[in-house]
Amino acid sequence: QDDGKNARRVTGARFRANPVLPAWSPDGQRIAFVRTNPAGGPDAFQTYVVNEDGSGERDLGVGTLPTWTSDSRSVVVERLAGPGRNSTIHVYSADGRNRRMLASGSGPAVSPDGSRIAFVRFTYRQSPNGDFIPTSSSLHTISVDGTGLRQLARTTVRNRRWIQPKWASDTLVSVIERTGAVAGSGPILTFSMSGQRRVVVPRVGETYDWSPSGDRLAYTLTD
Repeated sequence: QDDGKNARRVTGARFRANPVLPAWSPDGQRIAFVRTNPAGGPDAFQTYVVNEDGSGERDLGVGTLPTWTSDSRSVVVERLAGPGRNSTIHVYSADGRNRRMLASGSGPAVSPDGSRIAFVRFTYRQSPNGDFIPTSSSLHTISVDGTGLRQLARTTVRNRRWIQPKWASDTLVSVIERTGAVAGSGPILTFSMSGQRRVVVPRVGETYDWSPSGDRLAYTLTD
């Protein structure tokens, strides 16, 4: 409870795979979470759901960063790919009966009305030492049913990439802009559905979030 009382265990580790990234369903009945396989690899992250009383735990499939659709019926996840390749975005029904891939991309974020998903895609180059470095990125939206894929914007400066897409409203999407693979400070940008760009914060740290009404922004700042 929010007063710190009556804590109870809902689930725990299995085969050394600890539960992380809990996400409540909008109706408050279930929690999605991720277990990480110590062996690693593209399939290292597995998404589960469990009822809030700890019953009915179910393995939905490979994926991480679980986000619920507004009707609490489905979970949107990112399935990681190998080096130099874009991840893929999938929708899993919470009952485990249906799984489908929506598109290639990263950082899926469900719009407040639950109708669309925003995500980013990267292009890569391989460095002399074999590492894959993102050289550009693009911001997209797609309907939850897999139709209506749109590109809202694309980076025009080499070695710029966008991360952490979030919806400020049903018609406004934001991202953090970074330079290359460096995690240093960068701006928060917003894009309208017509692609109109605006700088909201000139410098932000690792994370940020919009208020439920979309009129205020909380963010971290790295000195």
